[in-house]
Amino acid sequence: LLESAILGTVIAAVSPAVVVPGMVTVMKSGYGQDKAIAPMILAGASADDIFVIVLFSIFTSMTGQGGFHWQMLLRIPTSIVLGILSGILLGILFVHVFHRVRTPVITRLIVFLATGALLYALEDALTGPVGFSGLIAVMTTALVAGHLDPPAARRLGASFDSLWTAAQIFLFTLIGAAIQLTYAAHALGPSLLLIAAGLLCRSGGVLLCLTGTSLNWKERLFSVVSYLPKATVQAAISAIPLSMGLACGQTVLTVAVLAILVTAPLGAAAIDLLYPRLLHKPDA
Repeated sequence: LLESAILGTVIAAVSPAVVVPGMVTVMKSGYGQDKAIAPMILAGASADDIFVIVLFSIFTSMTGQGGFHWQMLLRIPTSIVLGILSGILLGILFVHVFHRVRTPVITRLIVFLATGALLYALEDALTGPVGFSGLIAVMTTALVAGHLDPPAARRLGASFDSLWTAAQIFLFTLIGAAIQLTYAAHALGPSLLLIAAGLLCRSGGVLLCLTGTSLNWKERLFSVVSYLPKATVQAAISAIPLSMGLACGQTVLTVAVLAILVTAPLGAAAIDLLYPRLLHKPDA
């Protein structure tokens, strides 16, 4: 059951690498602006990824400890709350320090990377009933810093974009190298059926969340399509169960890679193709 939960959290996450550029294009074009559809999708995707990775960390911890303990349930709210609080404090601290001490962008980039590594180490160190999410802390830090000092955040974001251009090559190359082709071929049919079932459940969940809103059926259909792509989150966490020596490791990795291959290009193409047809563009 825990191995199934791990697989579910890995393939459930939405890919920011696909959704964010797509929604930025939608916002620049002006489509859906009257109902703020693109910002809504971005906010939902961010919350989705945060909760998915928190649950993934908890489920892998449970598996490593040999089963379920009721104290582990406390890790879910404490991980979220402590991650948000620490991120707020760090964001305020960074903005205050960098206002007083003028430093080049590369120095700020190194400071943020080092802080992220420390937060990740703190997440691993807290193994008891009190949890801590390094990912939430990092994201909250960036959100607070971006809100308090937008110009500096844009410069730092440009540096991270350049860094990510190289990092994603290594990420996807290493994930591809870890796949066993014979196992992938054997599991191809069941994996595709599982991915399709998951996408159907996700689509139903999106439609349920939009019940009672002012969105028409075209806008709701676009929201469903926007939450289908899988890519970066799956590439980042799918190999962790395998590296931990879990029996489900190769299965999780194989299904995640197949989800990336199927949904990332189709989702990106669908977003670009459908937003002019499904969304309304207000008159200037």
